[in-house]
Amino acid sequence: MRRSWRFVALLFFAGLISIVLAAKLLGGVGGQGAVSLMPPGWPHLLGTDRLGRDVLTITAIGTTRSLAWAALVLAVSAAIGLLLGLLSATHWRGAVDESIQILAESIRSFPSIVAALLFLAVGVPVPLLMVAYFW
Repeated sequence: MRRSWRFVALLFFAGLISIVLAAKLLGGVGGQGAVSLMPPGWPHLLGTDRLGRDVLTITAIGTTRSLAWAALVLAVSAAIGLLLGLLSATHWRGAVDESIQILAESIRSFPSIVAALLFLAVGVPVPLLMVAYFW
């Protein structure tokens, strides 16, 4: 059972890597001389948009950017978690551990959509918002 999930995860990761490589191989998104709103077919497998850009290429580039942001948020969240874990394991164990616990519970108890709107209204940048909430 466990090996089948590993295989599925490996296939998913390989698919994401192939999308990233396809974005690099496909190059530009076109737009010059391309016909707008073409249906899916051979030259443009997912068709083109109103500006004549290839939808498959735009999707691959967007996937690449989303993966880059996800890696950044994961790295920053892991660093924050490691720092807080090291702080809670020191000789100030009781007070620091309680403070971290209260902070984590207060973040998780707040509705996510309200928190996102509040952070955006205050002017917090979106990547910092993602790190703060998904930590």
